[in-house]
Parts: sequence; C-alpha cells; structure tokens
Amino acid sequence: MGATVRITTRATDKFEKRGRRYVRHNAEVVDVDNDTLYFSETRDILSL
Repeated sequence: MGATVRITTRATDKFEKRGRRYVRHNAEVVDVDNDTLYFSETRDILSL
C-alpha cells in the first residue's frame, strides 16, 4: 500500500529575533525498510 516512514526532529539552535524567542528544528522523513531519505527541512518555530 505505502511505505512505513520514520519522522525525526531535533532542536538545533535557540535564538531571539525582534524580541521574540525561536527554536530551530531539523526534520527528516526516512523509509524504515531501506533508509531512503524522502524529505528534510529546517524550521524556525516561535517558542512560548
């Protein structure tokens, strides 16, 4: 039907911009069976 994937995220950095705090995350989507990388991205997420 489809692939079984593993989604992993890691917080890699904390920073402040314009008086707001952010955390930078790296995310990867990998096939469980053969370790094929399907997707990778970096996001800056507002920290509360």
